[in-house]
Amino acid sequence: MVLESALGTDSWARGGFATIRGVNPEDKPYVGAGRPFGGTHLAGSNALMMDGSVWTLSDRISPEVVEALATIAGGEKIAVDEVLD
Repeated sequence: MVLESALGTDSWARGGFATIRGVNPEDKPYVGAGRPFGGTHLAGSNALMMDGSVWTLSDRISPEVVEALATIAGGEKIAVDEVLD
């Protein structure tokens, strides 16, 4: 999954190094203003999923759900209402 972020966008936006960050448990909660992901839209962040769909993740999404979404082939079952606002 790919999440948008309002943090640290200067360098890649100007042709510098890409800003790639993983899910770091020390950065909980992950989504929202001032957080690693999000902060570009009111109350959420756009996420590109590996099936090509785009979802808006609520900034109230639990860290555990973000971690499950970021897991490769983890087999977690996630209800849509846990992701979207």
